[in-house]
Amino acid sequence: MTATLMIDLVDAEGHELGRTVPVFVDYITIVDKAYGSDADGRQGETRYEREVLDVYIEPEHLKALNSEQVEQVIAEAKEQFANQRR
Repeated sequence: MTATLMIDLVDAEGHELGRTVPVFVDYITIVDKAYGSDADGRQGETRYEREVLDVYIEPEHLKALNSEQVEQVIAEAKEQFANQRR
């Protein structure tokens, strides 16, 4: 699956620059329906875990950014994705 996150571009001091960059996160969801179950017959719970496969910016948006900005938006996208609910 792919999630698209709109990340605000900021300068070195953290002030918004008035531009938003779409960042794409390719991921898979792993479902474990027996998480925590044991041999005594206790049923487990369903657990969902997302594994990030790739985080990227399309070339048309990438060419307008410097390397620091690329690092900033990628890091922010990873953080936002990690904080999202399933």
